[in-house]
Amino acid sequence: MLDAIENAQQADTNSNGYMPKLLQTKVYQLGRALYERMGKVRFEKFVASLPSIEKGILKQKKNNVTHQQNKHLNTYKEGLDLEFLREYCMEHGERRTFERGEMLEEAGEPAQWVAFVERGC
Repeated sequence: MLDAIENAQQADTNSNGYMPKLLQTKVYQLGRALYERMGKVRFEKFVASLPSIEKGILKQKKNNVTHQQNKHLNTYKEGLDLEFLREYCMEHGERRTFERGEMLEEAGEPAQWVAFVERGC
């Protein structure tokens, strides 16, 4: 997996820049951060679990096509163990409360924050 992260970084023509160029990605930075935070064993277990999680989500979506449109809005996170991300945010982050209508991020703008939303949407 580290080879894939290294290959992705080498393919990035702007690896020191903040924004990816057209048709490129910075997702390798997330992979490296997760690897460093989780450690090799947990990271490899997490990555290995992704195909089965995706298969289960796709099956569930197929079975629930007739249900309300927003009922399964966040099904992508079902089965994912994100406790390490919550712990990291709680340990190193800053608690914020947003008022109704206040935005954490704006669509189309570069993301400036990583957040764990405890409640709300």
